[in-house]
Amino acid sequence: MVPLKKALNSSLGRKYLMSVSGLAMVGFIVTHLLGNLQLYGDGTAFNAYAKGLHDLGPLLWALELGLIGIFLLHVAVALGLQVSNRKAAGPVRYQAAQRSKGGPSYFSVFSRGMIFTGGILFVFIVTHVLHFKYGVFSPAEIANKTTTVNGEQATDLYARVVHAFKNPGWVAFYMFCMGVVFAHLRHGFWSAFQSIGALNWRLEKPATLAAIVVAAALSAGFLGIPVYIFLTNL
Repeated sequence: MVPLKKALNSSLGRKYLMSVSGLAMVGFIVTHLLGNLQLYGDGTAFNAYAKGLHDLGPLLWALELGLIGIFLLHVAVALGLQVSNRKAAGPVRYQAAQRSKGGPSYFSVFSRGMIFTGGILFVFIVTHVLHFKYGVFSPAEIANKTTTVNGEQATDLYARVVHAFKNPGWVAFYMFCMGVVFAHLRHGFWSAFQSIGALNWRLEKPATLAAIVVAAALSAGFLGIPVYIFLTNL
């Protein structure tokens, strides 16, 4: 049996790690979207949901640290694979290799741009967390605003979100980033299953279609929220 450390230091091992960490983050994105759908309304349900998460205390911190670890691992492995691919093959030979498997080439604008879209998403995630979790880009009266949830005082996170998406600049920023989310998931979701050997020639087309559907559903789901809030507050 190949030692775990040796496997993770190999190109194949890193691809497995990249795939598993990516799928784990897709799972988080789905959960995050389901929670955010409660923004459709007067904010009561969303603030209750946010307080419920906050009340998890140390458990929430552990989950957040685990998610941060998975995210940083995904980024580190992606950068490592990018450097390895360029050193080992170069863009021309790598593209030729993609076409030498007997099937259609999946070396597309989506695959070529993964490191670029990933970099944009890194900036977006940091901005998103600072914006809504910590209120960094909100005025003091909004960042410090509280509300009552089940008789207890809680942060009015709904007010923070609504204030942001009344601003067309923030809406445009999120629209652009959701387009990047689509592009990254469009290739990444398919690639994750391909890398772990879960696909064969019969599943290539269905997997590609599934990747498009998943990427479109998640990006559109998030995109609808700022657009809805902006339009309902004109």
